[in-house]
Amino acid sequence: MRRKLLLFCMACLFTFPMLHAQFPTNIGIPSWALQLITDFVAKPDEFFIDLQNDIDDHASTIGAQRVQVYTSLFWDLTTMVNLGLKVHVYDETDYIPRITVGVAGWYAVAFLALPRDIATGRMWGLSPAVSASKTIDENITGFGGFKYMIGNVYMSLGSNIAGGLSASGVPTSINSVYQAPTVFGGFALKTGEKTEAVISGGYIFGKWKPYMQLQYSFPSWNLGVSLYPEAMFVVHPFINFQLKF
Repeated sequence: MRRKLLLFCMACLFTFPMLHAQFPTNIGIPSWALQLITDFVAKPDEFFIDLQNDIDDHASTIGAQRVQVYTSLFWDLTTMVNLGLKVHVYDETDYIPRITVGVAGWYAVAFLALPRDIATGRMWGLSPAVSASKTIDENITGFGGFKYMIGNVYMSLGSNIAGGLSASGVPTSINSVYQAPTVFGGFALKTGEKTEAVISGGYIFGKWKPYMQLQYSFPSWNLGVSLYPEAMFVVHPFINFQLKF
């Protein structure tokens, strides 16, 4: 589902300007769809910032695990590879919280398989983070932290496709570099020996928008949903596969 959504949005970058140029008035597309496509064409980086934020998992893990490696399965790993890592570097004491550092990233490998006369591209994102967590009682942990999302969204149509469009003044490429410092915080509730429920929220500076996440974590799986009230797509479900050591 995520790959189809991604391909749809990429297609919108080029098909919408072409349609608009040929049919500048009523082209039979619902107004909400036109607005959605227009928003994506104008701000493609915001779409990918939201997707990158879905990958990140900075909640404090339960138990004695110090290292966690994870990947989002809602991304098609044959087109968009992604991987996350977080490590507890300082254990909690009576006065000092537990400190965790982490990083998550993604890369669009699909462009490596495309002939250059069709399209070239470079899309990637990275988000280093640091967080602190403190035990509230035996079943509840509070946490908060900071991360810095950076990335590049570049795509250009090849000569076989771009020739006719460029002559008509239709854009044939996008190139957007983004930086999004973000603060986040939340609570983790231990629901079993190896399971927990997490509610968290954050604010993405630069893009000036809040978000919220609800997730339930098993030993090897993390299921949840991200909510972006001011985004193009408000609800983002996610499934992460994770290994803890």
